[in-house]
Amino acid sequence: MSMKNTDAQVKAQIINKINNLRSDAEFYGYDYPTDPNLESESIENLREFLHELSVFILDGIIAEIQLQQSRATH
Repeated sequence: MSMKNTDAQVKAQIINKINNLRSDAEFYGYDYPTDPNLESESIENLREFLHELSVFILDGIIAEIQLQQSRATH
C-alpha cells in the first residue's frame, strides 16, 4: 500500500524547497517579491516558482564558472 501525500504535504514540501533556495538565489541577484504568500499559491504555481529559482541559480553558477575560466586563461 503506497502512501500518497496530501496536497497540503506536497505544498509544504515545495515551499520548504523554495525557502531553502531563496538565499542562494539572492546571492546571484534574484529579486522576488519580498513576502509572497506561498501558502495561497496553487501547487502548479509553486512548482513553476521553484523551477524559476532553480534555473536562476544554475545560470548564476554557470556564469561564475565561465568568469573564473576566462580569468584563468588570460
